[in-house]
Amino acid sequence: MSLIKMSTMHTYPAARPLTADQILELHAARVLLLIHLCGEDNKIYGTQKFAKLDFFARFPQCFARVQKHLNGETLDDSTESALLYYGSSDSRYGEVLNYLRDRNLLRFTAYGQDVVLHLTESGLSYAERLTTSPTYLELCQHMRAVYALLGSMNSIELKDLIHATF
Repeated sequence: MSLIKMSTMHTYPAARPLTADQILELHAARVLLLIHLCGEDNKIYGTQKFAKLDFFARFPQCFARVQKHLNGETLDDSTESALLYYGSSDSRYGEVLNYLRDRNLLRFTAYGQDVVLHLTESGLSYAERLTTSPTYLELCQHMRAVYALLGSMNSIELKDLIHATF
């Protein structure tokens, strides 16, 4: 049995098609993996860094563009660039982060005027199980690449990279 239940589905019309983007639990699983695979010791310092890393995890084509930029390759014009430039934050973060906190999978601690996102022991256990699930293998591989290239950057460096690339 999964730690994350399909709690939001009871209000959705049965005959209406769903997209994966509408399922809160899938976003929650992605966030657990992001903090586990792209954080330092299962923590991400600051919501801006979290949002930027998450954006590159959700949109591989934008991450590929950053990889090319950092490798000095010529960039073509891209419709994705406008998406990234005008906002790398997901309006559901509050809902997803609180969902995880309420299930004792994530906790927040003060970090200056921001917060540190920490996986709890239960959150770490669940994230580790997700990394071995065939459903999440491709996403985990991509997140590891995001971390290898961008994980050491702070939110200001990531912002500057975004502006330079897009």
